[in-house]
Amino acid sequence: MTYVPRHAPPPAATLIALLTAVASALALPGAGGATPTAAGPTYDGDATREVVEAMLEAHGYERWTEAPSARFELIMNLLELPVQGERRYFHNWRRYDVTLDPRTSRGFVEMPFEEIEQPSVGFDGASVWAREYVIEPMFRDPPLNLLYMHSSIVQMPFLTQLDGARLEDGGTGTLPGQERELPVVSMTLSVGDGAVHFQLFIDPDTHLLEGFVHDAFYPPLPGGIPPTPFPGNVAGMRIARIVDVRQTVDGVVIPRTYYSIAEAPDGTLALNGTHLVLEASFAEPFDEGRSARPADARVVLTRR
Repeated sequence: MTYVPRHAPPPAATLIALLTAVASALALPGAGGATPTAAGPTYDGDATREVVEAMLEAHGYERWTEAPSARFELIMNLLELPVQGERRYFHNWRRYDVTLDPRTSRGFVEMPFEEIEQPSVGFDGASVWAREYVIEPMFRDPPLNLLYMHSSIVQMPFLTQLDGARLEDGGTGTLPGQERELPVVSMTLSVGDGAVHFQLFIDPDTHLLEGFVHDAFYPPLPGGIPPTPFPGNVAGMRIARIVDVRQTVDGVVIPRTYYSIAEAPDGTLALNGTHLVLEASFAEPFDEGRSARPADARVVLTRR
């Protein structure tokens, strides 16, 4: 089985202080590793390729590439989210309604219960925009993070096919808090002079992704959006997303419930959040109008 990535060229990244550096790397085509030169991923050998291709088949990769859109609700219970002064909510859960184009990374997120203004963010292929959205100092959730980090658990098996991805045999390992040894595929992506890393833990029997460990704020995406490292992450800290229950929607296998765990260098584990993926669909047409920047939205970053 041979997979041929079908990517179109879009965008950039955003995070107020952190974003300044990212934006400068994205200002010119090919700068800072924003436009990988390699077509598709590279493998360290046939064995790794076979593991990845079996995972892609198990998750319905061909159906994913043909889907006109990927739409789902993400419900998150963030266990340590503090109340932010005069912020008008007093709960630790959030709902994001996410719609993406699997091929180009265009998309939009709406937050119907976050504020009375019902904020939204999006990427229309030319600019990242935000409407009625205020980034919280403690939560540090910029528009591109809303679009892409919180959907990475749904996309991760398919992101192995990104241009410039380096896939290698990672031996075996255990996800934080678990005992079962699983085969690991290591994925490395260049970011300027450095790199970000992902470890994918794959069930050898079902070939499904059990979870992944990463050191990037959000992963790279189709269309040339580079990954952004975690800001201020403690050296050696591992962040894991672990699948609990799965669902099959329109021929694509995705999580229904998953949870996030941080593992400190001394082995201490902390549950960061629990998550639901609801109302998923891969059959609806992509809504061009809702991806377009609303008249009252501000441009966060423009693709050059």
